[in-house]
Amino acid sequence: MDREDVYFAFRIPHDAEFVSTCCNLLFGERIETTTNRTGVIVHPRPRQLTEDELAQLEAVLRAVRPFSLSVDKTRIQAGGTDYAVVTVQSSGDSVVLLVRDTEVEVPLIDGQGVLEITAEAPTIEPIVVRAKDHLVYGFAQVEVEAI
Repeated sequence: MDREDVYFAFRIPHDAEFVSTCCNLLFGERIETTTNRTGVIVHPRPRQLTEDELAQLEAVLRAVRPFSLSVDKTRIQAGGTDYAVVTVQSSGDSVVLLVRDTEVEVPLIDGQGVLEITAEAPTIEPIVVRAKDHLVYGFAQVEVEAI
């Protein structure tokens, strides 16, 4: 098989690092990629993807949604009265987030939703909030510490 770049002529809302990480999750190997304003370029380094792998990667990339997370404060007072507000922006009606690996569905209105994080006791490890499905939403996460 000739070692040639493969071009997907559609835009995704993430960068080349996201595409390379998807390759690692799907195929167990980071494949070199670049993105630009018009599409995604998959390079044959360290190896050429097979036709089936390219089809699988294209299906994943076509399902990708824009996604961002932000938090108004990274430290809250324990005791259940203080809280941090996590803001999520994406497309669709809702997004399923993982809060300490517990699924929480956040409804979206005009592409935005909010989730309040509180804690009864101080945290040893930060409370991590991220999207449940990395291959659709990417790898953004925020952390909140209760003191």
